[in-house]
Amino acid sequence: VHYSDLCWFDGALFVLLRECHVVLEVNPASHRVLAEFDYAAMENAPEAAYYTLYHYPMGTMEGLAVSRDCFWMVTDNNGLGRIRYPRDLRPTLFRCPRPDK
Repeated sequence: VHYSDLCWFDGALFVLLRECHVVLEVNPASHRVLAEFDYAAMENAPEAAYYTLYHYPMGTMEGLAVSRDCFWMVTDNNGLGRIRYPRDLRPTLFRCPRPDK
């Protein structure tokens, strides 16, 4: 499994897994997964979906920050536009309310 980013918050380690389209909350001492948060629907929504260079299900999320109420995720879109807005080549920062809050 490939992780794209790690973030420490409130004593827990959060792991961004771009090919699985999930954020994991992990106990750093035991390495046990405490929670899994799936963001595939958000990333693949018509307003957010990017063109990709790959023929396998690799997501575009590359960066992760965690706060008490939100996950912040940023894309690595490799200079490609979103499907709905192909001329807009900017990466996107997503503010996602945490489903556990």
